[in-house]
Amino acid sequence: MVKDRHEEESVKILLVDDKPKNLYALEELLAADNRTILKAGSGRLALKMALQEDVALILLDVQMPEMSGFEVAELLKGNNRTRNIPIIFVTAINKEEKYVKRGYESGAVDYLFKPIDPEITAAKVSAFIKIFRQQKVLEEQNRRMEKLSMLVQNSADIMCILNSDDLTIEEVNPCWKNYLGYSTEEVKGTNFLIYLVQEKAPEIRDLLNPASADNKITLNYDAEMVGKDGSHKCINWNSRYKDGQWYSNGRDVAEQREVQKHREELVEHLQRANAQLDRYAHTIAHDLKTPLRGINSLTHWLAHDYRDKFDEEGQAKLDLIISRTTYLYKLLDDILLYSTLDKANLEDAELQDLNDIIQEEIKAMKIPGHIEVKLENKLPSINMLQKHVRLIFHHLIANSVKFMDKRKGIIRIAYRITENQPAISITDNGTGIEQKYFTKIFALFQTLSNDNEDISTGVGLPVVKKVLELYGADIRVDSKVGEFTTFTLSFPKERVEDQ
Repeated sequence: MVKDRHEEESVKILLVDDKPKNLYALEELLAADNRTILKAGSGRLALKMALQEDVALILLDVQMPEMSGFEVAELLKGNNRTRNIPIIFVTAINKEEKYVKRGYESGAVDYLFKPIDPEITAAKVSAFIKIFRQQKVLEEQNRRMEKLSMLVQNSADIMCILNSDDLTIEEVNPCWKNYLGYSTEEVKGTNFLIYLVQEKAPEIRDLLNPASADNKITLNYDAEMVGKDGSHKCINWNSRYKDGQWYSNGRDVAEQREVQKHREELVEHLQRANAQLDRYAHTIAHDLKTPLRGINSLTHWLAHDYRDKFDEEGQAKLDLIISRTTYLYKLLDDILLYSTLDKANLEDAELQDLNDIIQEEIKAMKIPGHIEVKLENKLPSINMLQKHVRLIFHHLIANSVKFMDKRKGIIRIAYRITENQPAISITDNGTGIEQKYFTKIFALFQTLSNDNEDISTGVGLPVVKKVLELYGADIRVDSKVGEFTTFTLSFPKERVEDQ
């Protein structure tokens, strides 16, 4: 059996006697685990200790100099802090009725007559300590009930207790007034069903039928309720059945449901808009490529066969046309790629060895001789489509190469597990990125380069982010201008297999 915590707490017993030998004798008799014995050699000291300590019981000698036990008891009973402490008088004086009566009038609850009987004394003290502990439990329960009552009274939810036999409302909180316009006095004793839209009342009655309540310890249901002014409220009820009663709390969810419906409509609208935009982007990009290919071919033919026919300014403009058409052609390719990413069949994904794939990409790329790409440790295998793996690391390595401004450039690729999350980092010692651009670089068509010769379309990093999101992965950036940039790819652990 689990003991109440009050049974484990030490209680304090105050012994009051002007004779030390009597104090020590009583202390030896009453000492036990979870008891603290306090001793006072005078009435004044006893009063002081009773005010300072939480005393469970006082054993008070009647015959003391300066202040008798009767006087001490009267003073204790006259103080709010000490008036409820039980007092047992310990006395050797006459047992006549008038003396005993005075003791009780002074505030005593019992008497012990000297010479005291050890067994009777121990039994009486144990009984009073038990009462003290029970009183503490009751006081705590009362405090808890007061707090719970305050909580219920101030709750924003509508609350009630229903008799499960006839659904009579036995208790309600004041929130009924706020929700439905009825005071607690108007509602108590009435039938719950009369506040419902009557077409729905039989359905709710069957739901709360006590015959099947044992199989429905808790219920959650919506009920359209009618207020005192005739208005309707959609209340979502949570009800719990216990000992023939339904303990219920409800909340007006009409506005919440309306917000949820509006949110779902917005999501559906956005999904349709995104799908339409993807189709539009794909169509435009595809249709524009044909005439653009012709323009690109024509300008290259002019540059090859007729360059010497143009003056210096004409040649510059011809080169600009070639540069811009090349850029537009790459932009359309990137738009097509981005718009078709989510059409990939991820069910065909399988484990891809990153060590082999990255090495192959490095060899295929035109990386300047002053830049070294280094695998810091053994990389894992990732469950993805191979084309997506190549796409990710091609873009990230190319990005590091593009923004390398050091005479000796280093690109480090490493694998680690942080807080049970597998992650791969690509770090370079290039130009770095200002913190204000950390979000911007993952948005479509955003580029940090101001170089007119640069043909970056601002689609590469958004492509990387979108591909990772298809697999539940994520990418974040950390950088310090002039020192380093690190892209960290975090993968779901179920997609990663160590080698």
